[in-house]
Amino acid sequence: AARALDDTRTAMTYARRAVLVQLRGRRRVKQELTAIGLDTADIRHALTSVFDEVDEGTILVRALNKRLQGRLQTRAQFRRLYQALLRQGFEPDQVAQTLVARAGGTTAFMEE
Repeated sequence: AARALDDTRTAMTYARRAVLVQLRGRRRVKQELTAIGLDTADIRHALTSVFDEVDEGTILVRALNKRLQGRLQTRAQFRRLYQALLRQGFEPDQVAQTLVARAGGTTAFMEE
């Protein structure tokens, strides 16, 4: 029982730090917690708790602001930021929407 309590606490602490400090998305945090070897139920509980407290879209915008000041300028910049944010664990559709909004609403940077 003590180990289960420790695993739950570990999952919560890790998830909260990964999201709020390291600006990671849900997929990346889940992957990292799984790699640590925590129970699926503890991981699910930790992710639900953390993302009930904070909106993933807000974390995505913070992660983007850390990498980009101002507007998107080039297709290469769009592609680089898109890949970086996917690696951070954010969903592709959400990343694309956020980047398009940051480009002033133009989809010219999006690849066909």
